[in-house]
Amino acid sequence: MDWKLAIEVNREALLRLLAMLVGASGLAPGGAVNTLKRWQRRRVLDFLIPAEAAVRRLILVVARGMSVILREKRGFPSGGVSGGRGKRAPVFGLVDPIRRVGLRAKHPKGDGPRIISFDEPYVARDTREPLPDDLLDAAHLYQRLEALRRALEDLPAQARRLLRWQARCERARGEGRWVRVSPLRSGRPPAGIYR
Repeated sequence: MDWKLAIEVNREALLRLLAMLVGASGLAPGGAVNTLKRWQRRRVLDFLIPAEAAVRRLILVVARGMSVILREKRGFPSGGVSGGRGKRAPVFGLVDPIRRVGLRAKHPKGDGPRIISFDEPYVARDTREPLPDDLLDAAHLYQRLEALRRALEDLPAQARRLLRWQARCERARGEGRWVRVSPLRSGRPPAGIYR
């Protein structure tokens, strides 16, 4: 099988899907859109989640036959951890989210107040049902789209990141720590209709 051709065909298809998502949502660099209606956000996520899963699998194919040398663990600099140097570009998540089956909500819904502090006055929670036309912040969604675009533009770099992650997992497993065995979750890939 011609792996280079298969990778390029799938990469081009994913780039077209990404362009469609950016165009349909209006989330473009420097664009005026910073909020989306709930139904619009859900619609974008219905396509974005499977696209991210497809890119993860494409990165695995690119990583076939590659190798990396993992550097030794480094400590923190003697002066401590330095502050950030500015805004960091969004990074694509190489690992599928873990499937959460049968988990209960952390805080059960109730009519009574939940007392967090005796010093603050009680503020009633908004108990209305969420509506499809509610406006939601879309900054995180834009970052995910941008990270996906950056990953598709440089698949070999993402494959090297994946190989370094796998090497760190192997080293941790050798030290007796629990780590994930595979970056992919078992069963079907994450998709909006299967969650």
